[in-house]
Amino acid sequence: MALQERRLIQQHTDTLLPQVQADLKQACGGDIEVTVEWDGFESDMAALERLPSQCFDRLVTAIGWVCKEEIGKAAMREKVRQVVVRNVRTAAERNLALSDGILTVAGVWASTEWDGLYHQTEYHRFFESHL
Repeated sequence: MALQERRLIQQHTDTLLPQVQADLKQACGGDIEVTVEWDGFESDMAALERLPSQCFDRLVTAIGWVCKEEIGKAAMREKVRQVVVRNVRTAAERNLALSDGILTVAGVWASTEWDGLYHQTEYHRFFESHL
């Protein structure tokens, strides 16, 4: 991993992740830990650069939709205590799963095509059927 990638990971760790956690707390009224498996971002500067918009902006928006009323907030707090983000190489590896309070979001964050990413509505449908 080059210095440029390490710097951006440090920046995301110091500023992006705390902001996402604050946004999620505001949306659902509870703490949701956010972690990123940085090993999957090695030598993928494009994925690191696009992570805020391609992953977190859309995810936070969808969670806000689900948590628009107290019943959605309560369901989110009950079922999701952690979000784990992974970067995968192909759209076939893309995965969205919720198990034991852990929401795993695996996407091709460097992708410029929708097949490797999630739209807000896709997250929203997932939550509506899994909470």
